[in-house]
Amino acid sequence: MLRSSLIILVLVCSFTVQLSYAEPVMVGVHIAPPVMNVDSNGKYYGSMITTLEKILKEADVEYKFIEYPTRRLYKKLGEGEVHIF
Repeated sequence: MLRSSLIILVLVCSFTVQLSYAEPVMVGVHIAPPVMNVDSNGKYYGSMITTLEKILKEADVEYKFIEYPTRRLYKKLGEGEVHIF
């Protein structure tokens, strides 16, 4: 968990330098219980979601979760539509 958190922190820091604050950071999500899940209201939760939210809020970065299947997340990451996966 600590290693994952550090990797996420490095990625977030690099993106906060590159992105203008006019657009939210698009966070790619693939449901993988218990680290990433979604409730009946469409709210994402889990240990990785909590960690991401804490880091992004601390960095004062606007973000939006967007869900795709894993292969499509890699494609969207390459196309720049997803910033963090």
